[in-house]
Amino acid sequence: MSAARLKILACAHELSPIQGSECAVGWHCVTELARRHDVTVLCASGSQHQPSAYKSAVDDYVRVHGPIEGLQFVFVDQPRGARILAALNRKLFGGQGIGFPLLFYWALRSWHRAAYRRAALLDPSDFDVVHHVTPIAFWGGSDLWKFGRPYVWGPVSGAGRLSLKFAGWAGRRMLLFEILRATFNSLQARTSISLRRSLHRATFVLTVGPEESDLFLRLGATTPIAMIESAAPAAARGPRERRYDGSSRLRLLWAGQHIDRKALPLLLHALASSRLRERIELHVIGGGPRTAEWQELARRSGLASIDWHGQLPHDEAIAAMRSADVLVHTSIREGTPHVVLEAMAQGLPIVCHDIAGLSVAVTDRCGVKIPLVDPATSIAAFRTAVERFAETPPLLQALSAGAVARAAELTWEAKAAEIARIYERCVPGPVEAPRTSSAMV
Repeated sequence: MSAARLKILACAHELSPIQGSECAVGWHCVTELARRHDVTVLCASGSQHQPSAYKSAVDDYVRVHGPIEGLQFVFVDQPRGARILAALNRKLFGGQGIGFPLLFYWALRSWHRAAYRRAALLDPSDFDVVHHVTPIAFWGGSDLWKFGRPYVWGPVSGAGRLSLKFAGWAGRRMLLFEILRATFNSLQARTSISLRRSLHRATFVLTVGPEESDLFLRLGATTPIAMIESAAPAAARGPRERRYDGSSRLRLLWAGQHIDRKALPLLLHALASSRLRERIELHVIGGGPRTAEWQELARRSGLASIDWHGQLPHDEAIAAMRSADVLVHTSIREGTPHVVLEAMAQGLPIVCHDIAGLSVAVTDRCGVKIPLVDPATSIAAFRTAVERFAETPPLLQALSAGAVARAAELTWEAKAAEIARIYERCVPGPVEAPRTSSAMV
């Protein structure tokens, strides 16, 4: 017999049915949870730069598909102070990402205070569990723990620190950014009273990677539960397990923004120094400020077997995945990139760094994880991994089957079921204990 539906008050600053990244995390999490429990979600009407974008997207979705049973949206506008700080951030540091973390954080805190005041009007004592969903950054938690209800926080990410060897190798821009980011994160971890209070009041904390788990344990949290923030989609045409036999070129796929932290040059250097470079071809999807620089590096390195596809519509990107043999993801700072989960759902083995959510999502049965030590170590390890696939077709085939199986364990449905069981642990009464899930480990 299924457990009774609980009343959940969720906080998802970022939430949209049409955007990716944290907006997609917020949307998929609360809509899937509404299948199991009654969810009221506090969410921003829009981002700091587009104050009504999220509400407009949700309104359009509901107009087309109808209301979502079990889910109520409570939109909270960005306060005037948050909009002023966001405008200053954009003017000083550009419009990419969150800009300077401290300015973004101040603006976010302003919204959280407004959300707390709005939540107080909902009679918080009427809810069984309060859950902070987004932002996922460890310093981005809400104030809803103050209501004294069982509080679930996470999945939480953002505590990983990049070696300055890597940052300096990627360029002065990234080195400066990583120094600023590390300084901000360190200050938050050392001085934030709100962070400590949130941790100490939390009934359960869900962490994306080992960095967040280690940080929270040092700050006195109860043992965190490992859970990635994103999820694998269902393959629309069904996954295609690879049958690579070594008689043709090994087709590598790389996909992502062409920005410093995505670190495509690691793979370019690995291929340039490979004894099997003539048996390998590379397909690159995406674009950005480093495209021309990376194309010039490939030309100087004598890498002729590269197709630069540029930005592709989603269906064309999926078609490219289905034609490839292996996804190589070289990023040196990540959460759990959706492209990796999509590739696994399509049956692609993964080669990536052993960091953050990738360390949880990718296992030995579906990919090869490379320690993040220094650029020379990564280049050598990516080269070795690619050459093993080219020379050992049975390995590629086995990891392809493992990717399909692992993706099935990491769906939004599986994640919501696990979170729902965590909710049931928060309330008194004879509820079923949560089972160990591969979506968590």
